[in-house]
Amino acid sequence: MTDATDSKGKATIITPMPREDSHNESLDGGGREQPRREQREREVREREVREREVREREVREREVRQRVGLRLRELSDQLDRPSYDLLLRVLGGVNAAFARRNEHIELEMTPRERALYTPALQRELVSLLELACFPRQLVHTDDCPPDAP
Repeated sequence: MTDATDSKGKATIITPMPREDSHNESLDGGGREQPRREQREREVREREVREREVREREVREREVRQRVGLRLRELSDQLDRPSYDLLLRVLGGVNAAFARRNEHIELEMTPRERALYTPALQRELVSLLELACFPRQLVHTDDCPPDAP
């Protein structure tokens, strides 16, 4: 609303005519602003959920690395050096299997390595992979080859 004065000094009050949809605009903050605000709020909530999920995943991954690292240190003390080296080599083969998805990975072993690849070492391998959150049904080890002692 504005005041104006005409040439004779009389005050005239000018009031704008309301638009037909002005009643609705005053209720929802301008018509289009409400959906935009709701969209922004939804996007903020979704981003917060994604960020929380990422933080939680990072914490779980850090815990897994710590458990596997601790178990590897224990095994380095418990196993003889050639058995431990073989275990690390087999774990490297697991890594290669991840790098080349859907390919069968075979590790060639010398007769000495086959002798070291005992059921006990295989159980340790499976145990390590389970600590790393591999589902047991996806972990397969061949039994100790027949020419092993």
